Amino acid sequence: MTTDRDFDRIATAWLADGPDELPGRVIDAAVDQIHLTRQRRAVRAPWRFPTMTSPIRLAALAAAGVLILAAVAMVGGAGRSGPSPTQAPPSVLAAVPSAAVPVLDTQFISPRNGYSITYPAGWTVRPATQSWQPGKPILWGDATLDAIQTSQARFVAAGQRLATGETAAQWLKAYCLGAAKDTGQCDTVPQSWVPIKIAGSDAYIDLNGVPAAPGTITPGGKVFDAVVVSGITGWAFTLDGEVDRPMFDAFLDKVYLLPATLISIPELTGRFTSPTLGYSIGTAADWTTTPATTQTRTAANPYPVDQIRITGTDSVVSGWSEVLPKGGTFAAYLVAKHQDALAGNPPGCDGGDPSTWPSIPIGSATGRLQMWCNAAVAFVEAGGRAYTFGWGSDTFQTDQHFSFEAWKELLTSVVLDPASAK
Repeated sequence: MTTDRDFDRIATAWLADGPDELPGRVIDAAVDQIHLTRQRRAVRAPWRFPTMTSPIRLAALAAAGVLILAAVAMVGGAGRSGPSPTQAPPSVLAAVPSAAVPVLDTQFISPRNGYSITYPAGWTVRPATQSWQPGKPILWGDATLDAIQTSQARFVAAGQRLATGETAAQWLKAYCLGAAKDTGQCDTVPQSWVPIKIAGSDAYIDLNGVPAAPGTITPGGKVFDAVVVSGITGWAFTLDGEVDRPMFDAFLDKVYLLPATLISIPELTGRFTSPTLGYSIGTAADWTTTPATTQTRTAANPYPVDQIRITGTDSVVSGWSEVLPKGGTFAAYLVAKHQDALAGNPPGCDGGDPSTWPSIPIGSATGRLQMWCNAAVAFVEAGGRAYTFGWGSDTFQTDQHFSFEAWKELLTSVVLDPASAK
C-alpha cells in the first residue's frame, strides 16, 4: 500500500503547523493522489456493519451523514463556492492518520476460523468458541469472533464455508444484505467496494474508516471491515477503535488463510439416538441419518454402523459399539483394531502403534484417536462396551470434506448410554 502511505504523508504535511500555504509541488502531489488513488474516499455511507445491531448501524449512518455535511460546509461555507488555495480538499482531510502502526510480532492461529495472523505483543487474545452460521449477523462480543485487542483498538475475525454451489459474488452480496437489508445498495457489491488482496486472494474493504457506532472498543473511534473469499470459504476481518487505514492494512498484510482448519459446523438443533448401539449425537436439521438395522456382522458388512451423511460435503460420520470380549481389556481391543487397520489400509495409513494414539474428548469421556490417510476413528469405553466413531469421505478433495476439526467438535455432543444398547 505504498500509494496510501504517500497519501497519508502528504495529508499530514498539509495539516501540520507551519506556513499558511504549502509549496506548489505538495499541492500538485496531493491533487495527483486524489485522482489516482480510487480506494481513498472522504466519508461514505457504509455498505455493511457486520459487527453491529440494526439500531447501531442507523446511528453510524447518521454520524457519517453529519461528517459529510461538515465537509460540505468546510468546502463551500463563508460565501465561497469552492476551496481556497489554503484549504485542503475534503478527501485529503479524511486521510489523516489517527494512530501509529504497532509492531506485529506475535502469531495467533485461529483454532476454528481458518486463518493465522501476526499481532502486537501484549494485546489480549480471545479465541472464538462457536461457528459462524450462514445468514447470521456478527455482533460485538459474539462467540463466533476471534478477538485481539487492547483498551484502544480491537481486531476481530470470523470465517465460514460457502453454501453448496454458492459463488463468491453471491456470498459477498449475502454478507452485505445481512446488515444493509437494502437490495439497492447490495446489488452493486462487490464492484462498489474497495478492492485489495488478502493473502493473495481477491478481497474488498466495505467499511473504510467510518465512525464506529456504540459498542466500539473506544467511543468516537473508527471501524474498518474487509471481506475475502478463497475457494469455498469466506472471511470477515474488522478493526475498530483508535485506528486508521495504515494500521488496518498492516494487520491484513499479516493474515494467512488456512481454510482446511476452519471448523464449519452448523447449529446442532437435532439429536440422533441410535436404536441399537447405546449412544446419541447432535445433528443439524438437513443431515441424513441411516441407523444400523442389525448388530449381526457378515463378511459383506463386518461393521453394521449407524451413518450420518453431512449435507453439502462428501463426508459421513459413523457410529458403532460392541461388548468388550469377556476378560478382555480396552487396551487389547485397540491393539486388535490396529491389526485390522494394517490389513485394510495402505502402508503408513494405520495410525501407528496404539500406545501413541492421542486422547480425544467424546462427550464427557476421553477416548483415543486413530488417524488414517483420509479418515479417522475415535474409540472410547463405557459400561463394558467399546464405541467407535468414524470420520470418512468419498473423495480425496479436502475442500469437500466435513472438516476433521468439525468432526472432533461434533464428538463432544455424544452421550454414551450403554444400558440402552440392544
